[in-house]
Order: sequence, then structure tokens, then C-alpha cells
Amino acid sequence: ARADDHYGADEQRVVDDVLMSRFGLDAAGAAKLRAEGEDAEVESIDIYQFTKAIRTVIPIEDRIAIVEALWKVVLADGARDPHEDTLMRQLVDRLGLSPMDSALARQRVQGGGSIQA
Repeated sequence: ARADDHYGADEQRVVDDVLMSRFGLDAAGAAKLRAEGEDAEVESIDIYQFTKAIRTVIPIEDRIAIVEALWKVVLADGARDPHEDTLMRQLVDRLGLSPMDSALARQRVQGGGSIQA
């Protein structure tokens, strides 16, 4: 969410919505978990420590769902920034997924049809 140096209310709202849906949290619980995640991100050396942990313990189907959630956040402000696109490509690779997995996840978020290989 911060890759484009803009982390606004729209993106925070999408993060909260994803957390509520994924973990069955209420709004307060989602906001608290988001804040904890933001703190962890600020304190981390880089984000790749997170992707290693996710890739190690999370099944591929759930990693695809994570990428879909990330696309929801990236697209929340209605604009795609080159920094966000670069970060998404790196995250997808680090999560052991393909560019096609990412494209399909993005397309689902955007409400589009299928992608031709």
C-alpha cells in the first residue's frame, strides 16, 4: 500500500475489509490487526522476510488469495503506480507464484473475464 508513497483512507479501508473477510474480524479488530501489521512493516529490514515465512507455511491456493488481496489494495486508489507494479512482480515471484497467477488475480479483482495465455 505504501509503494507509491501514498497510503490513504481508501487503501486502509480495503486492508480492513480484507482482514474482516479473511479472518472474520469486526471493524475494530481489523483496524487493530492492520495497525500491528503497519508497525511490523516499519520495524522490518525489508518485506522479504514476510514473503519467506508465507511461502514456507501457506499453501499455494492461499498464497494466490493473498496476491488477490494485495491487488485489491493496489487498485483501491483507482491508479496503478509503476512502483506498485514492480513490487507486485517481486512479491509474486518471492511467493513462488507465476506472473499468470498474478494477472488472473488482478483480473478477478477488476471483475474481468479470462486471460488468454
